[in-house]
Amino acid sequence: MAKSQARRCPIKKDKTHQWLDDVLLEFNSKDFLKTDPISIVHTYARDEDREFAAFITALFAFGNVKCIVQISKAILDPLGKNPVRAFKTLTSVQLKKTYSHLYYRFYTSADILFFLQRLQDFLNTHSSLGQFFEKNWNQDICKGITALRVFFVGSEAPTRGLRFMFADPYQSSAKRWHMMLRWLVRKDEIDLGLWSFVPKSALILPLDTHLFDISKRLGLTQLKSASRTAALEITEKFKVWSPEDPIKYDFALCRLGILKLKNQRLVIKAS
Repeated sequence: MAKSQARRCPIKKDKTHQWLDDVLLEFNSKDFLKTDPISIVHTYARDEDREFAAFITALFAFGNVKCIVQISKAILDPLGKNPVRAFKTLTSVQLKKTYSHLYYRFYTSADILFFLQRLQDFLNTHSSLGQFFEKNWNQDICKGITALRVFFVGSEAPTRGLRFMFADPYQSSAKRWHMMLRWLVRKDEIDLGLWSFVPKSALILPLDTHLFDISKRLGLTQLKSASRTAALEITEKFKVWSPEDPIKYDFALCRLGILKLKNQRLVIKAS
């Protein structure tokens, strides 16, 4: 069979589970941390600083990895090795002086400064993001996300950038929120396991266009866009093979897109 034809061949359903487990075994490794924004979070030693870095990095996690790392480090690096402690002590003048020049894609400087001011308010009001989420999630992670979203921007975000930054988990796939939750809930060489109060089975796949394309080619959805409905559908398919930890495949599958291996690896050769 010609190479181009082989790439169009659908993966047979009875081989999908084995294929996923092979990809998981190969790519879900700390050897690939540097290819992902979560690598920034691993540079901090204290749990509260890891949680803080995960929140910031996840909200900026769109675009290519290099750009995500650059903007996240531009926020975190001025705060040193203990960013939470340093951030909470910044005066409003220092906050503006340090961050008012930053912008990222369609996050304006005003959007970023607004977010950081609200984050200071949050940390001076609540002991931690985890404590707040545990109090508000009520066994539904979208309720926990919504509680965070309402604290930061209310029911209606004031700008286009902030509406995207604080996506509504009931109206979209909310990929960056669900990626942050994967980082904080799961525990392995990649994910941090800081929020043990949330069971892994409650997580929803952090679905973006690249992972949606892979999922369609695996036959896991027939939907036409990377929507909330698609994220829930694909998560349920993963639960068939891993009911306790359905989104364990996320990091490994994303390496196929980031490393430009989709066409090469989305083929199961005839035995």
